[in-house]
Amino acid sequence: MAQMSPPLMPKSAHIFKSNDTLRKEYERVRSGHSLPLFDTTRYNISAPTSDTASAWQQASNNAASQLEHQTTRIDNLELLQNFGAQAWKLSNHQKEQLLSSIENRTQKLREEGVHVNKARKYEQTEAGVRLSELEERWSD
Repeated sequence: MAQMSPPLMPKSAHIFKSNDTLRKEYERVRSGHSLPLFDTTRYNISAPTSDTASAWQQASNNAASQLEHQTTRIDNLELLQNFGAQAWKLSNHQKEQLLSSIENRTQKLREEGVHVNKARKYEQTEAGVRLSELEERWSD
């Protein structure tokens, strides 16, 4: 697979002076460095490394957080299963309506353009006839 060339970018990052995160990301992209790998270690559930109460509490909090995350994912999947198809159909219908509206407006604009061109051609033809008449009178 061919590697994409980096995007053309301005030489300075003056547009990101007020945002340190964007400036750092700009410099990373500018220098050609790849994105850092996604750290998945915080999503692992592991036993505490020691027998202290704080280590067990931290492991328990991590497990509870992972359980809550998985519960939220299941809820979202259930919502998607129950309402996703209808939401998709509604979205498609809205986009079709928008497309139809744009096509109708485009057709009206084309018709207006044709009308303007016909009117201009008529006016130019009439002006040509009038110029011919004036030219004949001038030469007589």
